[in-house]
Amino acid sequence: MMQYAPPRFMNALSINDEEFVLKQLQPSAQKIDYALCQKKMRNVETVMTTMAQAIASAQLRSASRKGSASIDDLVKFSLQSFWQAEMIQTAIDYRAVMKNYFKEYRDQYRAGKMSV
Repeated sequence: MMQYAPPRFMNALSINDEEFVLKQLQPSAQKIDYALCQKKMRNVETVMTTMAQAIASAQLRSASRKGSASIDDLVKFSLQSFWQAEMIQTAIDYRAVMKNYFKEYRDQYRAGKMSV
């Protein structure tokens, strides 16, 4: 419900006794060139702002559906400040977790344990 244009379910497919779901491909124009983010912090901020706006839009699109909070409830919650410090700390903590995951992946890739 949150996706603006979710990929369409195309067909169930069986290949060599393995089951797959064939879906429509996502547009390539919606991909992020992370190389640009390494050049300037402003690019990272632009990407993060755009992603935040997309998530907020998705939240509004799905508001009041199947028991979810209404738009008025979401606005009321956003105006409160008790959750902000906890959210920032969670993001900082999760950054460390993801950095460790990346290091583990990189080490396994360099050791040849990741095949294409």
